[in-house]
Amino acid sequence: MTAGVAIFAVLTVLFTVCALLLMAACALFGHRAAERLAISIGAIAGLELLMACALLVYLPRVSQQLSEAERYLSMFVVVIVGVPALLIFLGTLAGYLAMAFFGAAHEED
Repeated sequence: MTAGVAIFAVLTVLFTVCALLLMAACALFGHRAAERLAISIGAIAGLELLMACALLVYLPRVSQQLSEAERYLSMFVVVIVGVPALLIFLGTLAGYLAMAFFGAAHEED
């Protein structure tokens, strides 16, 4: 297995765990507790994603003073912070939508 496949697998598991965590919380603790969990996770991941985007915008101004290796390192740090935050945020959004469908199906029964 190459490094790219391993990284992709870890990010896929991260997305899936965030979505299934909300479904499990909805089934075990009820819709209101799962909704609070989704809002909490989404807010933290959203703030982290916002900070990564701000670093990405601010990076060209700072990188003029850096060497080429330091530029690549700073870009690597922004990507390492931003991509998992994006997948956590999207996984939480998918779990929130699935939780809504799960709640609608429970109300019909």
